[in-house]
Amino acid sequence: MFRTCSISALVLLPSTLAFAPAASSTRVGPRALFAVEESTPLAVVEAPNGEPATPPPATPQVERFVAENIEGSRRKGQDSFADVDTKIFERNPVLDSVALAGDYSFDPFSLATDKATLLSHRSSEIRHSRLAMLAAVGWPISELVQPKAAEFFGLASNGLAKQSLAPSVLNGGLGDVPPVFWLAVVAGAAALELQSLDREKEGKIPGDLGFDPLGMGSPFMANAEIMNGRVAMLAITGFAIQEAVYRLAVVNETPFFFHSVL
Repeated sequence: MFRTCSISALVLLPSTLAFAPAASSTRVGPRALFAVEESTPLAVVEAPNGEPATPPPATPQVERFVAENIEGSRRKGQDSFADVDTKIFERNPVLDSVALAGDYSFDPFSLATDKATLLSHRSSEIRHSRLAMLAAVGWPISELVQPKAAEFFGLASNGLAKQSLAPSVLNGGLGDVPPVFWLAVVAGAAALELQSLDREKEGKIPGDLGFDPLGMGSPFMANAEIMNGRVAMLAITGFAIQEAVYRLAVVNETPFFFHSVL
């Protein structure tokens, strides 16, 4: 027993010393810079009537701290928040070149260098938003319907379906999808893409396909579309990562959203 305790003490001694302050360290902390020795009397500076008081002279430690941390830095000469460089908070003037839905002046890295680049980024964003909204709806539906549909049509249900997992790049199972489905998807996407590019060349806003059979087009609906699309991009990314890591279907992770309905 004594030998075991002795060995444990020897093993833990280096770990304990790691938390002890080094006596020979020359690093001076901010609090020590302004410390005054007990034997040094504090100088009380009394200001004459109407005149500001003169502060006591800085110690060598303070002068070194200022030289190392303030002189030459962006904080030098900044006496108030008005002196701070706030360029990162300013609105990128390129965003004013065209009115776009969902514009919240957020471009901290100035990625929109000109109007053409801004429209190119919006074109990518609106396409990904619409795909993400379709995917965020289709993903849980596929997990609910696929096993029953495979049984109804007499098709073999793969391992993913038995786990209620949707086929994806991370989950696998995309090879089990019929080639006819992929051909139809690629053909439909190509037709929409060509139509969208033609309208953009005519000066239309990216994403404007001229499709509005119900006449619901308005600034409000345009903002709603892009905002829901941004949320959907986050959601579908979370779906894919969650199932790939935990192997738990979205519909089983939140059953109160799905199994109580179907």
